[in-house]
Amino acid sequence: MDTMNNDDRDRSRRHSMRGASHKAAAAMAEQLADSPPSSPTKTNLDADPFGDPVSNRKEKVKVQYGGKKGPKGNGAGVLRSVKSTISATSNAPNTPVNRNIGNNRKRAFSDADGFSSSDESLLTPLPPSVQSSKSVTKRKAPLRDTPSPPGPSFAAAPNRNRLQHTQSTPAIPNKAYTSQTPHANSSPAKAPSLEHTNGTMRTGAYVWLLIGVESKAIGDEKELRMWWPGYVSLSNPLQVTLSHGSGASGPIDIPNPSPDILRDGKCASFCASTFLVLPSDTDLGTSPRKKQKIETELQKNWQAAVDAMKELEDDLNEEPDFEEALASIGPAKPRQHEDSIVISDTEHMDIDPIDLEPPISDGLLTIPGHLVLCKDKATSTEYWPARIEMYHPPNKPSGKGRYQIKFLDKKIRKVPREWFYDESQDEFGTCTIGTFHSENPEVEADSEHEEKLERGISPIPLDPPPIVTDFEKLTIREELAYVKPILSAILADEYPPAREKHIGYCKGGKAREAVVAGAAERGSMSVRDLDALHGYIRRWVLREAIVERGQIEEEEKAGPSVEGVSEEISSLIPSASLPETGSSSPPEAPPSSYAATVTDDLDGGSTSARDDPQPLDAPAPDLDDLRAAPQTGCEAYENLLYLDKLGYCQNVLLPEAVRQILLWRKGVRRSVHLLSDDEEQQLCIAGEKLRNATDWVRDIMRLRESLTRRAQKKAKKHAPPAPGPISGTRSRPQRGAVNYRS
Repeated sequence: MDTMNNDDRDRSRRHSMRGASHKAAAAMAEQLADSPPSSPTKTNLDADPFGDPVSNRKEKVKVQYGGKKGPKGNGAGVLRSVKSTISATSNAPNTPVNRNIGNNRKRAFSDADGFSSSDESLLTPLPPSVQSSKSVTKRKAPLRDTPSPPGPSFAAAPNRNRLQHTQSTPAIPNKAYTSQTPHANSSPAKAPSLEHTNGTMRTGAYVWLLIGVESKAIGDEKELRMWWPGYVSLSNPLQVTLSHGSGASGPIDIPNPSPDILRDGKCASFCASTFLVLPSDTDLGTSPRKKQKIETELQKNWQAAVDAMKELEDDLNEEPDFEEALASIGPAKPRQHEDSIVISDTEHMDIDPIDLEPPISDGLLTIPGHLVLCKDKATSTEYWPARIEMYHPPNKPSGKGRYQIKFLDKKIRKVPREWFYDESQDEFGTCTIGTFHSENPEVEADSEHEEKLERGISPIPLDPPPIVTDFEKLTIREELAYVKPILSAILADEYPPAREKHIGYCKGGKAREAVVAGAAERGSMSVRDLDALHGYIRRWVLREAIVERGQIEEEEKAGPSVEGVSEEISSLIPSASLPETGSSSPPEAPPSSYAATVTDDLDGGSTSARDDPQPLDAPAPDLDDLRAAPQTGCEAYENLLYLDKLGYCQNVLLPEAVRQILLWRKGVRRSVHLLSDDEEQQLCIAGEKLRNATDWVRDIMRLRESLTRRAQKKAKKHAPPAPGPISGTRSRPQRGAVNYRS
């Protein structure tokens, strides 16, 4: 009974196992039926049982699922195919796979392994869409994209013969040029992207140009070539000027720019070991020693050219793109040389310099024209008057912009913000100023300038007038003689360009204040010349008024009195001849425009600094000429008081005299006589620009002195009061004293 029960249990167990086997076979058949055919080269049947990855194996035996045993998709047919395959496989001799653990090699499958290349497989291939991926180690070459055609079994071969080692940044060893020596790859597919290769590249852009070593021009593949640094000297047509050391005699024309021969200097990756490109024919026909010498010289010249381009970027008015492209140079990890370097590709930053402005902290800087005190070297401790001309934005967000500075000696440099101070900084008034000399020194006004004025006969302008270089040598008194006709026309209200100021001053009130406010400009005229010119104008215009008010006494101290001169002249000339002299015809008078410029001083000869000839027909001055009458003007001028006339000379006539003298000094005006109204108006506009032009060096020093005085006054105000005796008087408390309680 127990035996029957055991037999029943065995049959039941076998029946359940048989049912499970049928279910598993059906599931496998369904899964295989739904799967597309696989590529014969991507199956996993050759997987290493020891876990070694499979790479680059040659084609294995094709296996088909559900071959000729039944229709596709039929589970029974598939099951029979699987059973047939299993039985066929079980009948094959089980030959173990011999492995050599020492050298890590695998024996390739051959006919001895039980697989014949001529046997027809029973398994159906899968489509390429479900090819299994293989993990490739660092020592393995990439898998081939296309499978090899089916053929006979492959013989065993070591893995090291199938390796294809590649190097992203090859290095040039110090050996002869051979086919095994790695060099820069000139393939355009791997070249960095080059923008604007249509002949419209920006002038000054830094580039790499592929030139021949021997031809020093765009070479072909048959000669040794090299990537050389340079910059675009002409955008259209495109021309590139190479850095020194290339051997090129001048700019190189680029008729058809492309990444094959021209690359952007910002993104190309070349170094001293990768800038050479071997020709297609590697046999150069020279000895190995000579080849090594050529290579060493080229590398040395190439590095010097790169350094020269760094220095050239300061001379070119461009952004420092080339230096930033080379900033990524770092130590490489070559296989043969430790001192090799590589250049990694840098991402080009698209920054528009027009949209960049100085930092917010420098928003108060007026560019161009802001006045500063700047040093010319990073290690210098002396600062010089300078002016900001332009702001150069940084080439990248993390960089700092630079300012183009013009120094007092007309030199221009680009400096960082830390090199100069403006009036908003305390250091502007405390820094050390370098020593310099000015041709027109700033002097204080001399209250006794009348004593220094020249006396004697007023000079007469020459006809034709002197040239510009000779006019600049004249004294201020001689220069005044060339503008007196215009001043006389202003007094008579006959000079249209100055009529508004004339009427405004004579009217008084706010109109006069506006005229006075705009009368201080003097252009490039020195303070000494301005004071002397003011004195000569006052003495010429207000002669009689000055004599009546006793101002003549100061002039009489330097020479004999008028009465003494009269008595001396009377003693020399007989009295009987006086009537004859009076009845005789007077000498020919000078032109009317010169009538007021002949004699306006008292006595003494002319003390002019030059010996220019005077007109021969000029009349000799008599006693009445020595006591010349003051200039007369229009009714509005004559109605002014004496003090107002003094102000008229200073605020109306003096600015016009300065403007006209500056026009003469610049050679703009060449006529003593009045011109047409339109011509005089144009000269007035040009002269006003000259009069408003200031000496910015003098302005900087004046501003510095003002800030220094203000700082001293502020420090004195906040300084603690000096200790003193406590006053015992309580009836008169001090207003500025601090309240004190014991």
